[in-house]
Amino acid sequence: MADHAAQPVIPEWAVVPAGPFIYGPETVYERRSGARPPRPRHSLDLAAFSIAKRPVTMGEWKLFLDDTGFHWPGDWWATGGCWRRRFRPVPEYPAHMAETPIVDVSLADALAYCDWLSGKIGQRVSLPTEEQWEKAARGPDGRTYPWGEEHPRPELRWQRRFPVGPETYLFSLLFPPRRELARCG
Repeated sequence: MADHAAQPVIPEWAVVPAGPFIYGPETVYERRSGARPPRPRHSLDLAAFSIAKRPVTMGEWKLFLDDTGFHWPGDWWATGGCWRRRFRPVPEYPAHMAETPIVDVSLADALAYCDWLSGKIGQRVSLPTEEQWEKAARGPDGRTYPWGEEHPRPELRWQRRFPVGPETYLFSLLFPPRRELARCG
């Protein structure tokens, strides 16, 4: 184990107020066999809670691994080095990606991080429930996206939703997105 003096970055919290919100999917693309069946949209009441304003970064994850000696079976991911894939697995920690959200983390890995962070900052940290995540992301009025109803990439409205076809893959190769939205949520 590494030196226990390592200090994590204390998350900046957003307080989500108590009250009702519109909960439920408008479109379901896939469901895991163990997941409860989707329910129609309805109003649900939640107590107030806090949620981190940004995801855990690679740098914070590295600090956790170094401090605890936790065995993480996942891979580090980085940009560059290959013309076909802009974001790919790499064998070692990519220091230049320290502020990028960590990926390839299992539920057990995330819970271990929460336990470690709880001990470091002296307050209970946990993963949000499905309902908390949805209220924080969509707001009390059930927006499709956190920012409202505007599609993140209007130029892709013609594509099939699910399953994705070869035209989607080819279009993405020819016309890359202006910003990456899919790998940190």
